Amino acid sequence: MPMNSSPVRHGNVLTMLSRLSSLSHQKLTAAVFATAGVLSSSHKISAFSSFGSPFISRRFDRQFHRHMSSSTSSVDYGQFVSVADAIKLHDDDDSAVGPVAFVDASWHLGATDPDADRKKFEAGPRIAGSIYFDINDVADKEGDNKDLPHMFPSPKLFSAAMDAYGITSAHRIIFYGNDHAALSIPRAAITFRIMGHDSNKIHMMQGDVDDWVQQNGPVETGPLETEKGGQKRSLRVAEDLSGWESSDTASYSGSSSLAANVLTKSDVLSIIEGKTSEQQQVTVLDARSAGRFAGTAPEPRAGLRGGHMPGAVSLPYVNLMSDGSNVAFKCMEEMRTTFDQAGVDISSDKKQKFVVSCGSGVTACHLATGLKQCGVAEEDIYYYDGAWCEWGADPDVPIVT
Repeated sequence: MPMNSSPVRHGNVLTMLSRLSSLSHQKLTAAVFATAGVLSSSHKISAFSSFGSPFISRRFDRQFHRHMSSSTSSVDYGQFVSVADAIKLHDDDDSAVGPVAFVDASWHLGATDPDADRKKFEAGPRIAGSIYFDINDVADKEGDNKDLPHMFPSPKLFSAAMDAYGITSAHRIIFYGNDHAALSIPRAAITFRIMGHDSNKIHMMQGDVDDWVQQNGPVETGPLETEKGGQKRSLRVAEDLSGWESSDTASYSGSSSLAANVLTKSDVLSIIEGKTSEQQQVTVLDARSAGRFAGTAPEPRAGLRGGHMPGAVSLPYVNLMSDGSNVAFKCMEEMRTTFDQAGVDISSDKKQKFVVSCGSGVTACHLATGLKQCGVAEEDIYYYDGAWCEWGADPDVPIVT
């Protein structure tokens, strides 16, 4: 699949939140949970006012607003595409759809070889013309984030990577996994959303490479061939983007309304320890297993305390998935039932927002994907990027077991 090159960046947080102007400039807070371990109606943290404080998303470069552009999609395929529809998008030259890029974003928790998924992509079989996006490599590794895995990249790094891949804001992106155990497909898709790619052009294939092969989708095997124009297909930041930090030549451009939806630890502390007006409610959802949530099962990463944030709701991400897959989701009706059984009210008439968290920020994106599929607006879904890797390592933050 030929691809062209282009840019993306993040805008000023308060500007991004102009749509919430009626709630802006109020301090983010909520009532402290005296009985935070009880998962009943008390899990709703009342009085969410706005995430419009200046400290929100401070790690995103201010440069983003200089590179914003609006983009619209004439065809909306929704978040999910079937394998059959993905094959049609791959094969058809439809001007209404625009250019299409297939992205293998596979990552597996606990893999002994951190390059295993990249090697699998490079060896094939892989979807013909696809690229490999490494959530651990195209990631923020500076400052407070240097010890945290796969943090959302800075807009500047993301722009440089998109240019190297030949991806533009016009591209429709189809994310897929190399098998059904790949955890990171929603995370990669949401990374693109956070970085400003048009949400209507971001899709997750509900199947893996084997499903693609079984339905006679075009594949490649053997060594990668560079795309026309020297564009990368298996990018490594250190080797392929040398000097990106000091370069101002990136051309990828996206429009973002989600930059302010990435929260820091301080933001989450403000939510669970404060109090403000009764205009909104916020629910913190934790995608980890019930045992890890309760502190009865060990964390997969050493040095982390067990338990959960006060007031959080346990909703293991696997409850939203189809037949044990990490790639294919249940239908919307089944997901609505799952949220309801967890005591999570996603009614459209409720003035509420959601913060999603997990172990390292990956499976939280499964919850966000499920919320969006069930009708929750993207601007009402917030991401605690540091997740339990950050929270569980800090002895000074509250934890409930």
